[in-house]
Amino acid sequence: MKLRHILLATAALAVLASSCSRSDGGRADGSIEFSRLSGRAAYVLTGSAKDFSRDSDVTYFDSACIIMPERIYNLDMRELRDSIVATAFDTLTDPQRAMEAYFLQNAGEEGYELRAVSTDSVNDTNSTGLTLVDGSVICLNASVLSYQVSKYIYAPCDANGVTANRYFSVSLKDGQLLRLGDIFTPEGIKALPPVIAERARQMVNTVGPTTISALPANDNFYISASGAIVFAYQPYEAASYSQGEIKIPFFDYQLSDYMTPQGLQLFGLAE
Repeated sequence: MKLRHILLATAALAVLASSCSRSDGGRADGSIEFSRLSGRAAYVLTGSAKDFSRDSDVTYFDSACIIMPERIYNLDMRELRDSIVATAFDTLTDPQRAMEAYFLQNAGEEGYELRAVSTDSVNDTNSTGLTLVDGSVICLNASVLSYQVSKYIYAPCDANGVTANRYFSVSLKDGQLLRLGDIFTPEGIKALPPVIAERARQMVNTVGPTTISALPANDNFYISASGAIVFAYQPYEAASYSQGEIKIPFFDYQLSDYMTPQGLQLFGLAE
């Protein structure tokens, strides 16, 4: 295993970033390779104290840690990497630049002039505004890699922050980023919402009352380590904010009647 840390400093943004930490493992037809992109930034919103009825100007703290798939068994992970960067930082460009621009963008949305400060003095425990971004692998087996991008945004002095999770699954047969339309037929896509709604009704003691009339926005699903297909609804999408993310899982065979030949093959259900 190789471990490499590169420490980068961007004075204008007061961003402390480390990239990349790399881990390699191999097998006969290729290797597994990841990189790590992380960074922090902290700002004072100049002139904001009066507007927020505080004795001093409010602060904003940004943090990101992204584990980036570089290569899995000689498959091209470009489509997945691009999806991760675009979801995590709202733009598709060099990951380091995208992260730094995103930090500035979020801190600057209140409309105040930003003064960069040390993240030793302003951090996630004492700042009045936060953006926290995390990207991690949630499943890696012989057939599928599933990935989660999680974002938490708390505007200065708001009552509640907002959390959103986006999921991606990649077939390790060919590196294809899987969408619901790849796994399920058009007829299956139409049939799934009431099926999911019924499962949610059965899970009411676990997930609480829900109102499900459509598939999750943005094809938001993933394949778990156990092979379950999990449909993920974000806060407000299918239930109240206090219920958080609503996850409705199915064993693959329970949805086989709705699958394409590709879907059946992916889950080993093809005859």
